Amino acid sequence: MAHPNTSDEASSRLDEAQSLAADRRRYDELTPLCLRSLVDSYDHGRSLFSHQLFQGRWCEVDEVYPHETLTSSCIALIGLARAGIDFEAIGIDPEQTIDAVVGEVHRTGYLGGVGLLIWANAVVDGRRDVASLLRDAGSTIEQLSDDLLPSLTTMETAWTASGLLHEVARSGDVETRRAAAAAVTELRTNRYSGSTRLMRHAGSGASAVHRARGHIANFADQIYSVQAFAFAAIVLDDAAAKGVGAALTARHCELQGPLGQWWWHYDAGRGHVALRYAVYSVHQHGMAPMALAAATAATGTDHRSEMSASLRWLDTNELGTSMVDSDRSTVWRSIERVEPAVVSKVRGALEALGASDERDADVVLNQETRPYEWAWCLYAAAIVNDIPKGRSIV
Repeated sequence: MAHPNTSDEASSRLDEAQSLAADRRRYDELTPLCLRSLVDSYDHGRSLFSHQLFQGRWCEVDEVYPHETLTSSCIALIGLARAGIDFEAIGIDPEQTIDAVVGEVHRTGYLGGVGLLIWANAVVDGRRDVASLLRDAGSTIEQLSDDLLPSLTTMETAWTASGLLHEVARSGDVETRRAAAAAVTELRTNRYSGSTRLMRHAGSGASAVHRARGHIANFADQIYSVQAFAFAAIVLDDAAAKGVGAALTARHCELQGPLGQWWWHYDAGRGHVALRYAVYSVHQHGMAPMALAAATAATGTDHRSEMSASLRWLDTNELGTSMVDSDRSTVWRSIERVEPAVVSKVRGALEALGASDERDADVVLNQETRPYEWAWCLYAAAIVNDIPKGRSIV
């Protein structure tokens, strides 16, 4: 009878412990840097996280992206809450920010971020329940489930599921639970492709623009869905969500790049990477680690090696230089492909037709950082460093 090699097992455990220790040290370095810049991004006059670094300088988010202030402000509250930051100590009133985000929903007309608003309200233990919050934002939970869900991108649908699930965990409200289950079902039955184990970008109710590239999903569509399925498995004890989430997670671990990269676009119809670049720092230090940690919490499958490789990319990447700029107190946004505009258009057409992106690329550093990037780093760091989760699910 074969016996396990105890020496190999001990060596593997030692490697895992050393890898975790290295990740914790790196996050310990990143946390104060990200916290400093996230607080600097806060506009006390508007009670919103509305400043970002763009082309290496501070500017208003609204000048560059129309509804980024709304989504970044919600994610900022989520990240700060998960990191156990004392809001009073940093001079931020989360309730005022929730009120301001409600105002942003009316100002921009953007309903795709409502799930993040619900999520933020739940984890800061806001004074309003979901019905009141949605009423103030000009909607209802019935409209959210019946009308809005089919029109959302997969990323937005996953935000909605995660937000509602956090409110279920907080209040146990029956209507919220029903809406959360509907959002998870939308992800599982209308957005997930079982044959390729990948998410689509949009459903049949989306705009013509999103339907046209419905089979080409970005990494955000994929990884927020991994996280939402994990939350559903934990909060709703949803076995179907657990199974789909495990398959989706495993497929992305298979597709992870040799330097730990998470690629940008995926063809859900054919099952391959459709576009590799840009590679985004927030995917590497924040979104992938936090989603993989949630998947581990839901299924018990260990994703430590993929998480460590993901984080290492910040310092060991295609450019051979760190994405972390301590002098500017930031992690720069991405490494992007450099090519003429006409080549990009041809590449986009080939992508839509099903071509796989496997060619070498000339790349350059993108000196931009948005508030949500600092926030998701705080969130992932808190999980890796075993900070008490508060009202977060994981």
